[in-house]
Amino acid sequence: MTHEADGYRQWRQRYLRNWSQNFDPLGIRFIVEDDRIVADLTIMPLIALSDYDDITRFIGDARIDPNTGDRHEDALVQLIMGFDRDQSWLRQMAGGLFRGQPDAIRTNPLGWIGSSISLYIDRDAFWDAAFNSDDPEDYIYDNYGQLPIYLYIEVADSLKFSAFMLSLRSVADQMMPDMIAWESQEKDGLEYVRITFADEDMPHLYYAVKSRALILSPREDVLFHAVQRLTARAGGEVHESVGETMPWLGESVCAQVSGDMLDSLDLIFWDQYRERLQERSWDNLYILNEWRRLYGDVDALALHEDIWGTRLTCPGGGEYVWNDHLSSYESTVYGHPLEPLPGPGLRELLGHIEAGNFGITFEHDGLRGVTEIRR
Repeated sequence: MTHEADGYRQWRQRYLRNWSQNFDPLGIRFIVEDDRIVADLTIMPLIALSDYDDITRFIGDARIDPNTGDRHEDALVQLIMGFDRDQSWLRQMAGGLFRGQPDAIRTNPLGWIGSSISLYIDRDAFWDAAFNSDDPEDYIYDNYGQLPIYLYIEVADSLKFSAFMLSLRSVADQMMPDMIAWESQEKDGLEYVRITFADEDMPHLYYAVKSRALILSPREDVLFHAVQRLTARAGGEVHESVGETMPWLGESVCAQVSGDMLDSLDLIFWDQYRERLQERSWDNLYILNEWRRLYGDVDALALHEDIWGTRLTCPGGGEYVWNDHLSSYESTVYGHPLEPLPGPGLRELLGHIEAGNFGITFEHDGLRGVTEIRR
């Protein structure tokens, strides 16, 4: 093992001297089982001026606690990222916004934040309403203030958080006088704050601090549900099994996606990707038609593969067949530009997926990324 490690270190030094500006050395391992597929990717070291630099600057040396966050079974999406509050560039940028505030705030305004920030999107009747509307995408855009979404931020220092909020209000009032109202609320024993904006098109925001976490949401009921979970968990009333059955797969950035979210993604975004897949599928028609023109009634797909060593495939899983009416090849799932077909939905294309679990860890000047798809 020592010999192998020494050999890698020697190779790594040669790579850094000669190739670090050009490509990332990577390795990947696949595990395929009846109920899951796992891809374990390692890139080490990362290329100089990597695309990941912006992320690593934000995360710094922070590591995600395996037990942190508000993982729960009703979540469609759970996203968490490490956060290094001591990064110098972040302190300087945030400090600039709090110029004129007390030194304790100006030097590190975000010093109250813990080691991670997470985002959650929940199951809700909102998605049914969007699905049943005439234009789901427009419905979501017009009603974005009703999205069942909230931000969970670890609070490492309650006193610093209180000082931060006082300074934030002061800065907001100076920069936008009479534009933002902060209203303390109390309901069923929960103290929280409602933020309203003079611009009526802006949704309300609600926040509360509970169990050393700041919960921020555009919906009051979503805030309440999150706080109730945290309260029950802190009191030992609830023993969530989500963290045990779906652990975070990384220490820097992680995401967990329920299979039900595929329906929402299909609803919101799939039309855009469907068009791209149609275009990619139709791009193959030109060369197939050219082979047919040059060589007559032949199997153009087989001919193309014989000549170029590559078989043309339809990204939607369909086949290419000849259409006498159009005098052209077409896709069995996407049709032809003159007679297009909608193609499969996201669920049909990916098959049954119970959940997706994704994690990235930045380590040793590289990264390790793990993806697990449960079927």
